[in-house]
Amino acid sequence: MEASSLESGLRHLSSAGNTLNVYELTSLQVALFTLQEKEGKGKAFFWGRINGGIDDYYIAYMLEDSDYIFPKKKMFWSTGRFEFRPLPECNRTGDRYKCHYKTALCTSNAEESKRLFRSPQSDEEEGGDEDKEQDIAETLYLSSLVKRIDFATAAVPRGAHRLHGSKVIPAPEFKGLTFEEAENLSSWVHFRPAEDLEALRAQISKDYQFTTEFLQSLQADVPRGSWATRFDPVSNCVTVRSLLWPGYIAYSIVNTKEFGGVYFGGGEEAAELPFLL
Repeated sequence: MEASSLESGLRHLSSAGNTLNVYELTSLQVALFTLQEKEGKGKAFFWGRINGGIDDYYIAYMLEDSDYIFPKKKMFWSTGRFEFRPLPECNRTGDRYKCHYKTALCTSNAEESKRLFRSPQSDEEEGGDEDKEQDIAETLYLSSLVKRIDFATAAVPRGAHRLHGSKVIPAPEFKGLTFEEAENLSSWVHFRPAEDLEALRAQISKDYQFTTEFLQSLQADVPRGSWATRFDPVSNCVTVRSLLWPGYIAYSIVNTKEFGGVYFGGGEEAAELPFLL
């Protein structure tokens, strides 16, 4: 969510049971605008809050141009001091880090804290069946966790973005979703590089009809049934919630351009969900 619409967006998402108090909200708005001025390129967005044992982690991001058609999300993190710093980049190995503990994120001094993580390696790499264990900074695990959650969620209304040449831009013709569309998962897509074949074909197509059909639908997510929709008649708002990553929720105000999404949680994946559906 953008800093300018943070207060109204959180009000629409408060039905999920999570929000920010007055101190958090005002401090976060100032921190986001400060981040925009410091970086000097584009808008700063609030990604969410990951609960820690001692202190919570507030995550923000900015969109940067990249060589690929999708803009790159540059992530930032902060504790309760609300001074955003860049999250370290994760390589392919870093994406696979798993923590031994139920709550991996527990310290307010994440840059100096070292925790024992397990990085699974192949038998060829390790020469055996033993998992490789090593100490890594908590910020690296935090970066890996944010990346995993963002890839599985990041929901936006279909048609809100379009291809313009070789770049993704906000669609000026987007007027919002109708009530029937907003309650249908096929009208929601992931704002990230697609993996399904139809969306990939749309990315390379030059036909105008495919300029808004290049994103992967939530309806194609596995396991099926990992998203739930809800309509609030008071605010005329439809929300979609992730059951795979409890704490993520996105919203769209019916027949308007307003939409957004945020994550409030402990960074725990509902790995047992496929067996419950």
